[in-house]
Amino acid sequence: MKKIILALALFGSVAFSETEFQSLRKQFEQKCEAGDFEACSYAGAIYKNPTLFGGNASDRDYKKALYYFKKACDGNDYVACSDLGAMYHGGKGVKKDYKKAVELFDKACDGGYTDGCNNLGYMYANGKGVKMDMTRAMGYARRACDA
Repeated sequence: MKKIILALALFGSVAFSETEFQSLRKQFEQKCEAGDFEACSYAGAIYKNPTLFGGNASDRDYKKALYYFKKACDGNDYVACSDLGAMYHGGKGVKKDYKKAVELFDKACDGGYTDGCNNLGYMYANGKGVKMDMTRAMGYARRACDA
């Protein structure tokens, strides 16, 4: 719930100044380094999509996004696992690796993050990183819908 409220506050605000954006990014980085894996996930999101948080496109840094998403995912932040999987799926900041994307979406889904299940269903439906299997694809899609 805390994530939803923070996200709505961030997305709903008119615009941050560059200074406010940098302050927010620094705050998430510091909390992440102190062991707050949810903050790591936010730091990754800020580096992947800075314009959504009031930054400029020039603030995008996929290498740092990967670092923070990986740290968050290793700490069982399942949103970050799904975001990291999406980066591997799309080849954003890394070489495309469908098998790695499947592994990360699976971890997110097993952790209860429904977008991870949905993404995993897509991978099975399209034979990306796994053998095409419509039964499994529908199972993951159903799991996401039921949640």
